[in-house]
Amino acid sequence: MEHANAAVVGFRGLGARWELAGALADRGTIHRLAGRLEEALVDLREAFGLCRELNERALVGPTAAELARTLGLAGDLTAARAVLDDPLSRVAEQEPAAGTSLLLAEATIALAEQDREVALAKSIAALERASSEQIVPNEQAAVVWWSGSLFGAQAVGGHEALGSARDTLERNRWRQALGEPELLNAALTAERGG
Repeated sequence: MEHANAAVVGFRGLGARWELAGALADRGTIHRLAGRLEEALVDLREAFGLCRELNERALVGPTAAELARTLGLAGDLTAARAVLDDPLSRVAEQEPAAGTSLLLAEATIALAEQDREVALAKSIAALERASSEQIVPNEQAAVVWWSGSLFGAQAVGGHEALGSARDTLERNRWRQALGEPELLNAALTAERGG
């Protein structure tokens, strides 16, 4: 967080708006992972606003996905859907990883709405997209781990595929990806008051 704070201050001071958008999105994600949803939303809304002002294509999909996911976890499903329905969110949907991140955000919203069938369909679509886009192995493993942890090993091709994803994430120290399904379940349980 110390480095993220320094990046936000530095880029803001330099007037480097593209870089500021990226740093705010990263800091927002850190806040979400730490369970500070309100702080995450402040940063992610500003990052998304900067993407809008800059008509930014590279950052907008992942930023919109993270904002929608965080809004959903905070219980504001209407706002989460509005972000995903915003044409700007979809402008770079065909770019590698952007479409996958949007599908996973849609799956998160469906889980928040207690619609496991749609959530599973979106997760499977994200798996198919991640494998066809040939995104980097860590990101691919993260999608497999997320989907398999939430919907069972059979959803990702069996226990071997799920174990391989876990091994890749552990070997490359992608701890946040390993913890994502647990964080999601905890946030959804808390939101439902259970």
